[in-house]
Amino acid sequence: AVAHAYVFGLDLVKVDKDDTTRVLGGAGFEVSRDGQVLRFTKLSDGVYRLAVPGDAGVLSEVFSHTDGTLSLQGVEARALSLRESTAPSGYFKVPAFMVEVLPVWNTDASEVTLASYRTHGTSLAFVSQDGRAVMVADPAHSLANLPYTGGVGILILLVLAILFLVFAVRPYYLSHRAETTANILE
Repeated sequence: AVAHAYVFGLDLVKVDKDDTTRVLGGAGFEVSRDGQVLRFTKLSDGVYRLAVPGDAGVLSEVFSHTDGTLSLQGVEARALSLRESTAPSGYFKVPAFMVEVLPVWNTDASEVTLASYRTHGTSLAFVSQDGRAVMVADPAHSLANLPYTGGVGILILLVLAILFLVFAVRPYYLSHRAETTANILE
């Protein structure tokens, strides 16, 4: 009997949220599985292999290459949690998200023919159109990308201020009008 043991990889590409053709390098990620932080060995810029006992230079944080790519090799086919620890300069960090590495088996289920991905947790992490990589889109520091926190409270204060002005100005206007009318009658 022959048994095949498979290890998989995760290919990730960092892009600008507003222009997905613009790649971003230098993003740092902490990768975990089942609550345990995974350790990696750096093979080259943007390419890491899951560390095995005896590896030197083991890292708990991995960084994307200047061309925006990050390749993690030697991971199991199941869910990985990624948390962006370092955003590229001029960009916000994306919220933590999960990537599932899913094997696709041949018709008789004897061999894996392809690995696909599924993402959860944020709309800023999604599978590329060709299905070969997970795209992570960082929002740039700009007014358009600021969160709308407190928007409802500001709206309520604005409505109250307008109502106050209407009720404060109306008596003044009526008294001014009455005074003008009184002056005409004299």
